[in-house]
Amino acid sequence: MEDLSLHILDIAENAIRAKANLIIIEIEENDELVLRIKDNGEGMDAETLKMVTDPFYTTKEGKKAGLGVSLISMAAEQAGGTFQIESEPGVGTELIATFKTDHPDIKPMGDILSTLEALVIANPSIRFIFHYKKGEEIYSFDSRE
Repeated sequence: MEDLSLHILDIAENAIRAKANLIIIEIEENDELVLRIKDNGEGMDAETLKMVTDPFYTTKEGKKAGLGVSLISMAAEQAGGTFQIESEPGVGTELIATFKTDHPDIKPMGDILSTLEALVIANPSIRFIFHYKKGEEIYSFDSRE
């Protein structure tokens, strides 16, 4: 994936497939960029959670690979950052990826506004909350407001 907004789109689509009706996307940019995506979908059991970063593991029927989570994990690590994912069945999933903003391999943000617009328009029954913070600047969006 060429930019971070496409990673966000992919992870949000995973949450939608997991029957989430609330998806929270937070980006904080200072010395590092922190991306958090949290949903209230079905969640994953411990066994699935162990496999989720394996590009050859997927829960999608008819597919042989599940690249989305493994690609964002790799993008974070290549940019000097970290990746973690927590999930609990019946509760949901939270993904946190950090990226060093001064690292030469950090991907560009991309068109985050178009990504959010596409998610909201295609999924009107899902509540999307978006927070972006850079220094003292804060931008927030709630699809239900």
